[in-house]
Amino acid sequence: MVRGSSVFAAANLVVCGAAWADPNGGCADLSFSDAAALGQPYAQHLELTEITGARRIRLPDPPGSDATCRELRNIAALAGRRRSHAEEIACERALNCMRLGAFSLGTSAESHPRTYLLIRMVNTALLPTLFRLKLHFDRARPNHLDPALTTEIDAPAHPAYPSGHAAQAMLFAIVLSEVNPAAADAHFHDARRIAFNREVAGVHYQSDTVAGFELARKFSALLADEPWYRMLVEHAATEWP
Repeated sequence: MVRGSSVFAAANLVVCGAAWADPNGGCADLSFSDAAALGQPYAQHLELTEITGARRIRLPDPPGSDATCRELRNIAALAGRRRSHAEEIACERALNCMRLGAFSLGTSAESHPRTYLLIRMVNTALLPTLFRLKLHFDRARPNHLDPALTTEIDAPAHPAYPSGHAAQAMLFAIVLSEVNPAAADAHFHDARRIAFNREVAGVHYQSDTVAGFELARKFSALLADEPWYRMLVEHAATEWP
């Protein structure tokens, strides 16, 4: 597993870079410094109480060094697609710019206030679990491991695994599909699009995305047992045909 370290392993970056040039080469253990230092406003999420059962959620460890090197190569290959994704990537840094089907966090507060409240409450419930897991796995961002790797946007000031955007987008898609089943295909298509944009941007590995989706599925199963969630879903469903 690629974890944080108190000492920046510059030599390991060189070895990893050499592995890129030599397809048959290996990749040394990768480490980086200060991955667990959460910048504001991220740290405040850890002060929130997790929903019942959330601390029992388990995710697989991030891939090891060799697999991470392969993922870095994939990220570098995606850089050529950034121009066509640049507008969405820049906008989706903010939660209010997420669009899933006909629902947008930026414009639906007036048109679908009950659904908007539901999604906001679900997001607030997810954040302490998401950031606890990020700190637990403490995975380096791609550009921490390969400084030559450019990013379309600044990498967030917290660890990469699991992807927060992937977890949020997929959880929102699951919830929106419960209140508006007819639009489920559009919801899940946009969730995958939002998550993939983060890979194209160079700030996430594909395995971050996969873990984010898994977190969303496991978290949604716990939400079903929350009385406040069931009430809000029932109310939000009245806003859709």
